[in-house]
Parts: sequence; structure tokens; C-alpha cells
Amino acid sequence: MNYTKTLSERDIELLKLGLCKGVYVPQWQPVEKIKTQFYTNSEAAIQIGRHSYLKAQDLSHISFFEKIRAWLSSGVSHLDQYSNVYPTSGSSEGFRYVIQHFGNNCRDLISKGSGMCLMKGEYEGYYHYAADAKIPVTAFDRNHFEEDLKDVMEKQLVIISEPSAIDGNYWKDLEVFLNFADEKKLQVWLDFAYHGTTYKVQQVNLNHTSVKGIFFSFSKSFGGCFYDRIGGILSKMELPGLIGNLMWFKNAPSFQLANLLLDAFPESEKRLVYQEAQEQSLALLNKEINAEANHKVVPSDVFLLGYRKHIDSEFNDLERAGVNRFVMSPQIDKIVNNKSDADLFSHYENLMERWSN
Repeated sequence: MNYTKTLSERDIELLKLGLCKGVYVPQWQPVEKIKTQFYTNSEAAIQIGRHSYLKAQDLSHISFFEKIRAWLSSGVSHLDQYSNVYPTSGSSEGFRYVIQHFGNNCRDLISKGSGMCLMKGEYEGYYHYAADAKIPVTAFDRNHFEEDLKDVMEKQLVIISEPSAIDGNYWKDLEVFLNFADEKKLQVWLDFAYHGTTYKVQQVNLNHTSVKGIFFSFSKSFGGCFYDRIGGILSKMELPGLIGNLMWFKNAPSFQLANLLLDAFPESEKRLVYQEAQEQSLALLNKEINAEANHKVVPSDVFLLGYRKHIDSEFNDLERAGVNRFVMSPQIDKIVNNKSDADLFSHYENLMERWSN
């Protein structure tokens, strides 16, 4: 089988170590069971497309966001300040819109030297969307943000993932940074794509004037929902360009699936399963790469990831701001779902045959 149709040689090397570059999430069996039931009983999904001119579908997002607020509240406070809600295709549509919105409405500030401020090593999508919107970016070191941003202009846009895409850990200085952002009058958006993927929960305080809104997604928190594109925005301000997402241009069946998932099982059950798989995966990885005692890959707060200081040229492509981030999804998939390498590549071959027909 020619795996290089979608996998590079490096991808295959990493797979042999139980790793991948992107943060893909293994499909968890309870999620797979719910999705199977939902799609098998397709009447519910079909019904929502009937008689759309009656506009009942305009309200299909309401129960979804009620459940989302309850789900997020386990790790996020003061959500009541964010009254404007918008469903999006995962979180990526939200990033793209907010960055474009900033570019369109702050072009005079940008002409004077303003722009975006992004952490070194942050999720690369933020950088790509900023480049597309022709917004200059100041990259700062999160360990020295006060120095790097001491002369920052007011109203610059900042997006921060929490837990962090850099190393999969909660950023210990987030509250300090948000106080700094309040003083500097920055516009901060927080990306909670990793909410629901940690074995411990750390409260994030949203009671800050600088924080304008948050993004969320099911792509990482509910393994197997990446392609269902379930996500959204909670914002202090209205976002006129997303009004269609509330009424016509929304994936209403995905709301139904999301509601089933949010009702189905406690987060504590998922944490226990994945924490054990994370520990086993790290032990196998450290053995495979012959990691010395003081250079072992250690567990991130996000149970799909491990990290260590960047010391080895073999993993230059996994380096983010001086840290190697190890995505252990392939190994965790094999442990949680009792799969072998042969099972994974057999699935690959089946899919490639399907797409080629």
C-alpha cells in the first residue's frame, strides 16, 4: 500500500513511535457508540431539514448553548458576561472570523503599527489567518511577555489557547497576563479547544475587561468528532458577520449530536481512561527513544500530550518555543481501543480504497 498519498516519510517514522504531528484525537468508544446510534436513527437528523420556511430551526442552537455553558463552567468563571453566542464549524471558523473582523474594523490602527500579538509556539492557525488578513503579528515569549510587550499599542488583538497548544499545559501566568492586558487595553480572545481533555481542571477567570470572547470546539474534547465540526463563540460583543450562523447557516444535526454527547457520560470517566493511557504511552515512548532519566518526556495536563525541553535534533519538527510537544494519539488509540498497527493501516487502506472509487 502506498501510504505516501497522505503520509510523509516523517509521518510514518512518528507513527512507529506512536506519535503524530497534529493533535488528532482517537475516537473514544462511548462517543463512537453514541454517534452510531445517532446516525443509524437518522429520522431526527432528517426531520430538522423539513419545512424550514416555518423557521422553527432558527431556535435549534438554544439548548446546545445552554448545555455548553454548563460544560464550560467546570473550568471557566463569569460566563454570564458573554451573552452573544454563535455556532461555528469547529473553532477554526471562529478564529478566521474574529481575525478578519479585527482587520476590517481596525485598519486605521493597523496603518499606525497596530496588529496582533501571538505567543511564540502558539497554534499556527492563528498566524496563517493573520497573514491572510494582512495583519502584522508581534510574536512574544510568554515567559517574558511584560518585556516583549512593554511598548504594545492599545487595542491589539491577542488569541491565547488555554490549556496551551505549546506544551499542553495550563499557563501558570495567564491571570497575570490578563491583568497586564487590562492595563494595556488589549483585546484578548481565549481558545478553549482543549477544554475537557485534562485530568485536572484549573479555573480560568474571565472577569477581565480585556477579554472579549472565547472559542470552544468538540474536535479534541470528544474523540471522534473532528469531522462533525462542532464549535462556537461566546462573546461580549455582537459579531454581525456571524448572524447567519444563528439562523440559516448552521449544522443543526451536529447540535443534536452534541447534546447527546454532553448528556451521555461524565467527564471524570473520560479523564480516568485517558490518564491511564497517557501514562502507558509515555512509558513506551521514553523506552523507545532511550530517554535518559533527566530528559524523559513527562505528561502534559492535556492527556493526549507529553512534553520536554527541546534537546534532540531528531525532534526539531516537534519543537515549539523551546519545548518538544509529543502528540501520542496513535499510541493512545491502540491502548484505549485495543488496536494494533496492522488494524490502523488496514483501516487506512479501506478508507483510501473508498475515496478512490
